[in-house]
Amino acid sequence: MRYVIIPQDCLWIMKKLKAMNPFTEFIFMKQDKRLHTASFRNRQYSICKKIGCYPKSPHKLRKTYASLLSDYNVDPKMTIEQMGHTNISCTQGHYFRNRKSISTKTAILNSIPELQIAQKNNRNTVRLFFE
Repeated sequence: MRYVIIPQDCLWIMKKLKAMNPFTEFIFMKQDKRLHTASFRNRQYSICKKIGCYPKSPHKLRKTYASLLSDYNVDPKMTIEQMGHTNISCTQGHYFRNRKSISTKTAILNSIPELQIAQKNNRNTVRLFFE
């Protein structure tokens, strides 16, 4: 078992979930037994279908959460605690994905001085040489 920090604006969700099983140790339980991943996934898919959103697996939700933490430069130690990992390389290797738009990626690359190559002789073509 581990403890996870829940953002203030999301506490209402946890309270509703706990109200569904007020006398149990864990939030996700049915008939005094913890839910298996498949049960959780199936319930999640049915809720997504009901409200008309694209269904994502619990793993995809974890990837999105880890990517959000990365996007907002959350300290790696806090990230691994939130994810339940022992080191950041596991989180980076399996959970982070680059969520930046093409225009943001272009701006980042354009800001790197070593990649700012002046146009020579006002030509519009560039010849690349590879060894």
